[in-house]
Amino acid sequence: MCGIAGFFLNDRALDEVAALALAERMTDRIVHRGPDDSGIEVITAGSSLLALGHRRLSVVDLTEAGRQPMVSGDGRFTIIYNGEVYALEALREALLASGYVFRGHSDTEVILEYCARWGVERCLPKLEGMFAFALWDEREKTLTLARDQAGIKPLYWMKRGSMFGFASELKALMPLLDKDMPSISRRGQLLYAHNGYIPAPYTIYEDVHKLLPGHFLTLRTGEETPSIKSYWTWSDFSQTEDSADWNSRMHEVLSESVRVTLDADVPVGCFLSGGIDSSLVTALMQSHSRRPVKTFAIGFEQEEFNEAPFAKAVAQHLGTDHTEMIVGEKDMLDVVPMLSGMYDEPFSDSSQIPTYLVSKLARERVTVSLSGDGGDELFSGYRRYGWAVRASSVAAFMPRGIRDVLGAITPGLRPVIGGPSRLSSYMGLLGASDFDGLYDVLLAYDTPLKKADEKEMRAFMRAGSSQCPMGAKIEDKVKAMRRIDFRQYMVDDVLTKVDRASMAVSLETRVPLLNRRVIDMACRLPIERLTDGKTGKIILRDILAQYVPRQMFDRPKMGFGVPLAAWIRGPLKDMVVANIEKALAGDAPFDPARTRKALSAHLRGERDNSYILWLISAYGGWRARVER
Repeated sequence: MCGIAGFFLNDRALDEVAALALAERMTDRIVHRGPDDSGIEVITAGSSLLALGHRRLSVVDLTEAGRQPMVSGDGRFTIIYNGEVYALEALREALLASGYVFRGHSDTEVILEYCARWGVERCLPKLEGMFAFALWDEREKTLTLARDQAGIKPLYWMKRGSMFGFASELKALMPLLDKDMPSISRRGQLLYAHNGYIPAPYTIYEDVHKLLPGHFLTLRTGEETPSIKSYWTWSDFSQTEDSADWNSRMHEVLSESVRVTLDADVPVGCFLSGGIDSSLVTALMQSHSRRPVKTFAIGFEQEEFNEAPFAKAVAQHLGTDHTEMIVGEKDMLDVVPMLSGMYDEPFSDSSQIPTYLVSKLARERVTVSLSGDGGDELFSGYRRYGWAVRASSVAAFMPRGIRDVLGAITPGLRPVIGGPSRLSSYMGLLGASDFDGLYDVLLAYDTPLKKADEKEMRAFMRAGSSQCPMGAKIEDKVKAMRRIDFRQYMVDDVLTKVDRASMAVSLETRVPLLNRRVIDMACRLPIERLTDGKTGKIILRDILAQYVPRQMFDRPKMGFGVPLAAWIRGPLKDMVVANIEKALAGDAPFDPARTRKALSAHLRGERDNSYILWLISAYGGWRARVER
């Protein structure tokens, strides 16, 4: 795992010395992503200039042969790369057959040389793993950026005048802007208020974008606008197949996926919460190891949030080398001031706090840790899937006119009832125009917005609907929810949270449930292998039961929560109040009167508005930081 950053100038406004210094300032912002080594290459191309910067966390091929930027054997291509790609035997064999002689054994070299011989578009669909890279073609004077199909590794880009910049994190782009900060994106603000994160391709800034997963971007010398193309989409694998042997087939694919992710020249461990996904990854990892694998869990003093006993029971059953840390309130609260700098834009998933702490714990013993992320999205693990199907069944019997009325009056009802409530949420669900809209209401925060912003947000969300009808078959509704979660929530909430939290302590996290072959097979699963309407991840449960007794994992999903409601009334009260006032003082879309009313009701203990308040507080905390 590493960090990349660079820029492309069409007008040579900088000389090579100044370009090198600027690239160093960019990579200095992401030292945490690669503390072991750094490299910068400045390339002149006629009237244009390119700078490629790299920070290295040495994991595979620790020798000089793994250093970046890396130049192809023929001198035509230069690459900087962040990630890990596995199961490269077929690509290596193809290169060997073509006469290539390897200089080392890094995955970077395989990707670079395969692209050099057969092109980026032919290479990308063959890559198994996580990656974001920039590739320069000296002959064609072309820069290509690419991101893995699941969006595990981040990649940002910006275009302003003759300057095109890109980086693994937003903070690395800031030196390109000097003191001329970009405008705050109105759409980014609204999407954050709606989701608690900003989905790709948007960011909080007007001129800065996230490259979508499964896409690559190309910019040629002299061109003003880059071209962006998809090389993979969820719909590529949307047809289910009939098979009487799904469990054994998926078991084999999952086992192999975990096996290939263990390839490293440094110590590897695994996060273990005791839930289905992390327990299955741990069990498969242990099945491929002759020694007890290293597992890590954190527990909380508050029993309702504490999964540590479940993780310990699974670890003892599997015989892992388990490390557990019980964190107190002070441990978690000490992380809060770090969050806005860690994520660079507003982000309100409070499980970012324990994710950082378990990453910090793991980094004391390993450099790489496996995680179980992706299981809920691929295998229908969320309880909300059942809620959405049941709510849509009710809505489908309601005349469209009544649904339209409910959808129209719900926003006006919120000021009367004093903010977010179950009533407004239910009315929003039943008032949705189609199933995608209903599921979006179920996912979204009921954030108090100004009237004009509420109207703009509704119009934008309606335009993005794919019109899955309320009366669609259950399997089509489940497929629609999985698609939405895989493309958006998983990428821009779950994977973003884990990437920034783990990279903040220079820990590489690998996600075997999101390797390409697992995704391909999961997309083909019939609904009965996913859910029975009440229980999700049926196929994963069946496979895990071959390693761990069912009573160890058949329990309600806990998540990775923190006691937000109590914190906001107690130790975080002053900070949250100050951050909220900062958010309301600017041009953010939050309605001041309704926000303050929700805050007062929460502080008095009349209603739990903690998630909405934390969302607005996180925005205010971010705004205060960027204005300093």
